[in-house]
Amino acid sequence: MAHSGNFFVIFSIPKSAGQALASALDLGCPAAARGKRIPVSMSTKDGLHAVLPLRAEHLNDFPDGGWLHYHAPASFPTLQILGEFDLKYLVVVRHPADQLPAYWCHVRKHWAIEPPAPIKGHPDWIYAVPMAPHVRRYVEPSADVDEGLAHLIGDGYLFAVLQWMADWCVYRVPERSQVVRYEDYVRERRGTLKSIAQFLAPAVSFDDDAFNTAERALDQYRDGSLGWAPDWAYPRGYTGDIGIYRQYLSPKNFDAYRCVTSTFLKSYPGADQVLELYPDLIP
Repeated sequence: MAHSGNFFVIFSIPKSAGQALASALDLGCPAAARGKRIPVSMSTKDGLHAVLPLRAEHLNDFPDGGWLHYHAPASFPTLQILGEFDLKYLVVVRHPADQLPAYWCHVRKHWAIEPPAPIKGHPDWIYAVPMAPHVRRYVEPSADVDEGLAHLIGDGYLFAVLQWMADWCVYRVPERSQVVRYEDYVRERRGTLKSIAQFLAPAVSFDDDAFNTAERALDQYRDGSLGWAPDWAYPRGYTGDIGIYRQYLSPKNFDAYRCVTSTFLKSYPGADQVLELYPDLIP
């Protein structure tokens, strides 16, 4: 079974480069522990393993250690297992204003591979991560940009993103966890990776060659993402860029974004910690 000395978990908000970061850190893991993905004990056909609580039996799928990367919220069952097994973990976040167009484009782009399955009993809805259902017509390939983002902002998804971030900030154990901002990883890649590796040691330990390769993981992820994307995938520019919301959010959507985030800051416990992470939360 995985244990605190050879295993760690990466919890990321979607489109925060969590997978690129996992691929980079994988290079610093022992050879037998590399290349791990969603464990057999967790995997589901509908993809909802992305938000399932962490359970003890999941750790049995990592006998040689390694890592697990997924998008689970800070639920009590997950927090309980992290504490019981004294596991280290990362919480990877991104500015919500940038995360919105990145996720919207991501859902549409993957539609080219396989249309998402509808929620049973609600054929016009599809699941989103964090958990907030999308109406299919707003995220399908032919969807209008402004209408699609208005849907994410006003119908629950933005609030779910803010809640996900706030809950992890409030309930994480600082001694066993580290918050990683997408923006820091993009702008200060070497320093961010060194800080993470030092925190995760001995589970992660880079030699010079592995570290140099790990630094390029984000570029490889970007190239791969752009390489197979349909022409219509990024209608207002590549969404991996910092500050991309300025190209995607209309004035009306800006107003709606400010309204939702302002309400969240006034009403949700721990919302102030999101503001500490992003003082420019409300542009």
